[in-house]
Amino acid sequence: MDSNIRSFIPTLKENQLVDYLNKQLDSFFPDGNNNIKILKGIVNKSLERVEFCFSKIKGKYYSDDKNVFFNHLNGDHYCMFLYFASREAYLIENENYYLKLSLLNKHLFAIDIFGHIEMPNIFLLVHPIGTIIGRAQIKDYFIAYQGVTIGGVHKENGVSYPELDEGSICYSNSSILGSSTIAKNTIIGANTNIIGGSFKENSVILGSHPSIKIIDNLRNNKSTFFR
Repeated sequence: MDSNIRSFIPTLKENQLVDYLNKQLDSFFPDGNNNIKILKGIVNKSLERVEFCFSKIKGKYYSDDKNVFFNHLNGDHYCMFLYFASREAYLIENENYYLKLSLLNKHLFAIDIFGHIEMPNIFLLVHPIGTIIGRAQIKDYFIAYQGVTIGGVHKENGVSYPELDEGSICYSNSSILGSSTIAKNTIIGANTNIIGGSFKENSVILGSHPSIKIIDNLRNNKSTFFR
């Protein structure tokens, strides 16, 4: 993945990060089933995704014109790294690491986002304590704040899931459930609850189902938060 040829500056070298993560996993899940060689491969792929994703995020803690940063002691950074790691473990069908890395993320940051969930390549989690992201179709330039819930609703003919187009922002304690279709450049306001329905581009959605209010979004979400 191209990151605009900027330097990637992590606070730990890859081998140090592997050792650091391995010690965390041993501490939380002391079953003796860890394999450094497999974990190193997972970390390597995850750092590639971190570099690409962070290179697209505006903000001094993520990137500037010359550098891309990853700080293992920045909670938002590390939370996103752990998701990428759990996703890479899931993709290589390593259930041991897929589950442990997902649960470590849950233990450290109270976020429920397991590796079987396919997040976009470019997204941002902002102090996402209490956030739950389940199955949904989510496109690039997505942002979720704390307490966000995205997931399915059971119906007689199965489970329906949300679809979020490019540039969607979910502010604190908002939820999107069921067959909800969120178009491009949409803001879901704090404490808003959506259950089903289709919403047009450039909207700000407010309120709680079924009493939803929609106003125009005059901001470009993508260019405001991303490069």
